[in-house]
Amino acid sequence: MKFLPQWLKTYVWLKYDDDENFMYCDVCISFNRKNSLHQNKECRNYQHTTLVRHASLNDHQTALQIPFVVL
Repeated sequence: MKFLPQWLKTYVWLKYDDDENFMYCDVCISFNRKNSLHQNKECRNYQHTTLVRHASLNDHQTALQIPFVVL
């Protein structure tokens, strides 16, 4: 399988590193959540179920609830 760019529209928190060919969750990175889509893990499991599973993680859901403060 390969990364599908339309996922970036469906999952606004999803980022893709085109140079290194891996995807990660920007929200979880921002709030230091160490889960399967953390940037250091370099996720290349390009299946829609991977994204659905990540979106349902308590860790991810908690990160989404943290207010983002812009200084």
